[in-house]
Amino acid sequence: MKKKIYLSLVVLLVTSSSIPAAIIIEVPSAPYSTIQAGIDAAASGDTVLIHPGTYTGDGNRDIDFNGKSITVRSKNPSDPCVVAATIIDCKGTQADPHRGFNFSNNQDCNAVIDGLTIINGCVSDGGGAIGCRNNQQSTLLISNCNINNNTALEGTGRGEFGYGGGISIIDGICLLNNCTITANSADDYGGGIFSEGSADITISNCKITKNQAIHGAGFFVGGSAAKITNCRISNNTAISVFIDDPIAGGLIRGRGGGIIFSDGINVMNNCIITGNKAQDGDGGGIFDSSDFQTNLIMNNCTIYANVAGRRGGGVYGTYGTQHYSSMNNIIVWDNEALYGQGMYFIRAGGDGTTPPVNYSNIQGGWPGVGNIDTDPCFVQPGIWDTNGTPEDVNDVILLQGDYHLLPASLCIDTGDPCYVPATNETDLDGSPRIANGRIDMGAYESDYIKARLWFFPRTINRRSRMRKVMAWIRLPEGVTKDRIAQDTPLLLYPGRLEPINQYIFEHGRKGRKRTSIFILYDKAELLTVVSDNGLVEVKVIGSLNTGQNFCGSDAITILERQQPNQWRLLKNK
Repeated sequence: MKKKIYLSLVVLLVTSSSIPAAIIIEVPSAPYSTIQAGIDAAASGDTVLIHPGTYTGDGNRDIDFNGKSITVRSKNPSDPCVVAATIIDCKGTQADPHRGFNFSNNQDCNAVIDGLTIINGCVSDGGGAIGCRNNQQSTLLISNCNINNNTALEGTGRGEFGYGGGISIIDGICLLNNCTITANSADDYGGGIFSEGSADITISNCKITKNQAIHGAGFFVGGSAAKITNCRISNNTAISVFIDDPIAGGLIRGRGGGIIFSDGINVMNNCIITGNKAQDGDGGGIFDSSDFQTNLIMNNCTIYANVAGRRGGGVYGTYGTQHYSSMNNIIVWDNEALYGQGMYFIRAGGDGTTPPVNYSNIQGGWPGVGNIDTDPCFVQPGIWDTNGTPEDVNDVILLQGDYHLLPASLCIDTGDPCYVPATNETDLDGSPRIANGRIDMGAYESDYIKARLWFFPRTINRRSRMRKVMAWIRLPEGVTKDRIAQDTPLLLYPGRLEPINQYIFEHGRKGRKRTSIFILYDKAELLTVVSDNGLVEVKVIGSLNTGQNFCGSDAITILERQQPNQWRLLKNK
């Protein structure tokens, strides 16, 4: 007979005093009438939850976490409306300076600010909205925040600079995610963001726009390590100023409208840099002052319509003897400068060489493997708006366009064939970085439906009396007639030509029907945009109701010869 064996379960009860439970402190609620009061009552691991409203005055500005690892957030950080309605209004002025949050000398602190709008900070050093200094081994996460209209002014003493109009990070680790940094200013460095020293800053999915400073209007990186991913940096302005000083006076030229990298280890992936200006200086989009040991790696970025008064409309760089920088899969197009509209590099310190640029589309051409020089075919390029005051360059802004690539773009599937995306790497849309086996150039990856195209006639004689040409495009199985955007014309490339007529129909047996489209184009229009004779690739591009594009291509031959005299041919028979 088998013995029954009973196992007793011993449960060890752990009292709440041995492992404190995290709590949520709501503001405002008695007795916590201010944000600082809620923080003062919190312990590490707690959350201070801020209800929608505008918070100002003592206790709601110059807020200090006091070295605690806590979270301060709005009720719903993922809702932009809640974030916009949860406001810390610093009401700082030059005479009465205040910022939103202050982190100073906090060691081993892991702090979170999530889902807040911080406005009207004004300080006479660094960090108009958020200032961080001497926070070694500490991590600050700033998520889902709006940092708007904050200012960093110069101090009263010589050498006291204004830096980081929005955010200043000196030492420590800062993670900035899904934030908007807009219309902030600094008298000297980093109108939107400033980082320096041993700071390690990671910025992802952020918009940095309409900020102003002399150096690095959008972002100034000074010797620290920065990783910038999936961000839009636009319409920032590096201004020039005249200083009336017998020692350090004269014209100080603005540099780095979008961003300045000044040494350090820096990475920039899947970003758009557009409409930034360095009024009288260098580097409308990017200024890379890497004279010593440096490492700037830039991949998959679109640099469009930036302006420099002197050199490097898109990118300006100075390079010394020990740099390991590279640029791959980038588009540099329609930038402006007196010298080097797209890019301008200069050696510093003797034996420097310019960084390699490969598999990129650079207007005006650039040496390197796989580089091209051709219209990138953006869906809708941005255009400049004078805002009614064309004489004031500060008022001129770039109305943002759509920098996705049309299927006709030669930037599609022509990036570095050996590029291996990082784990979970996406393009600026959040889509997988490689869609069709090979990476695209620029910030967006194109994923279009491949269709079959036949073009008639296969050989076009320029002197023939034919007035129309025809394209027949057949879509893959499963793309039914009702999915076609029938009011959208199918465009013919080269030339982006619209059709005279297009006819959509389905054919085939039930269950295996295919969709075909016949399109008629004007022959004279096609021959106007194709000036050379010989073999020509043509593409026809259409759209589905979902907005996804489909594309087919074919090769035709264009000749120019006089048609034979029919009477002479009959006579010679």
